[in-house]
Amino acid sequence: MKKTALILLAFFAFTAFAAAQEKQDVTQRQPPVVTQQQVEQDAKQAQQQRQKADQERRVQLERQKREERTQLTDNTTINNISTKKTSTRTGEQ
Repeated sequence: MKKTALILLAFFAFTAFAAAQEKQDVTQRQPPVVTQQQVEQDAKQAQQQRQKADQERRVQLERQKREERTQLTDNTTINNISTKKTSTRTGEQ
């Protein structure tokens, strides 16, 4: 009888220990709770990143427009120079 009681006690003790260990493992695997403050902070950070990216995009577009204008101006200047007469005499160029 003592032997059976010890075996049952050991079985239930081991089962309880295993269940507690499993519960602890599940608890540790869960991600931490996200608070409202963290959500707001992440949203603010994302908004700042979007604004920064938009600003960089605008600056890059402005640079491209300036480069295109200077190229057009250079081409116009070259065309004006090449169409000018090289001589002041009439009939000669």
